[in-house]
Amino acid sequence: MRYSIFLFLATLFLVGGCQKERDLGPGFDLQYQQEFNIPVALNVFEVHHFQLKNIPSYYVQSLTQAGKTDADVVGFLTVKGNLGGIFGDADLSFVERMSVRVFNDNNPNDYIEVAYREPTPLDPGNAIPLIPTLADSKRLLTGSRFNIAVVIWLRKSPPTDTDVRLDLQLRAQY
Repeated sequence: MRYSIFLFLATLFLVGGCQKERDLGPGFDLQYQQEFNIPVALNVFEVHHFQLKNIPSYYVQSLTQAGKTDADVVGFLTVKGNLGGIFGDADLSFVERMSVRVFNDNNPNDYIEVAYREPTPLDPGNAIPLIPTLADSKRLLTGSRFNIAVVIWLRKSPPTDTDVRLDLQLRAQY
């Protein structure tokens, strides 16, 4: 009898703990992939900023394709993100936490965090899935180009040069 009650409660907890994917409403998605290198032997006592500059936004083309105007778009939300090794053999266990920020050329201190991971898994393997934020990044993404800063805190020094790819999916909502 106790076993069946325990099984019922465990099932209820597991089923009740599942979250439905958030409904982002109507809009169009923009996909961005940027590759960069994390060099060997970085200092673990410093925060490392990898700036990916001059990324084409494709915002105007996507608006035209969707038959919308800039006034129709109410905001930009991050759908999902991932940092992974390009060649499939990267060990990203040296990453303690990370933040992905969109910023303006005129002022790198004026940024919006669009995704993060804190803390990262101890043994993430080749990829670290990112957690999307709820921040509206429309004011920085409606131009023809934008910049991304990947900020990484280390738990240990990278043992080798690591080529990685940042994948971001953002949604322009109507």
